Amino acid sequence: MEYIKIDDFVILSFNVSSLRWINLNYPKVKTGLLLSKKKNNFLIILLRFFGILVFQKLIRLTPDILALQWETLKFGLLKIAAKQGKPVFVWTVNDQKMIGELLNDNRVHGIITDKPDLGRKLSAISYQW
Repeated sequence: MEYIKIDDFVILSFNVSSLRWINLNYPKVKTGLLLSKKKNNFLIILLRFFGILVFQKLIRLTPDILALQWETLKFGLLKIAAKQGKPVFVWTVNDQKMIGELLNDNRVHGIITDKPDLGRKLSAISYQW
């Protein structure tokens, strides 16, 4: 931690126990939970049906950020995260229409894409409104 300020990075992982360990040993380091339909469907079900506060108690983790695979958006996870003021990043979004929609959704704090030029172009257009 001698070269990087703690506020300048976030550790993201699919692995809840790894994030718990980081929270326990480095409480000032921000953590983010990656959620994917394929990797952690059970966590998505918990979050969807119990809400974020119960979810955090069940998994004994309070991530600073949620990073949602775009396919998980249909489960209402964006709405659930927004209710608790959780920053949400959506990954990997390569569809022009979806990037445009997410850029105009104030619940989304960031978009991860393989097409940064498209994202930059759409971002410039959305800010002109």
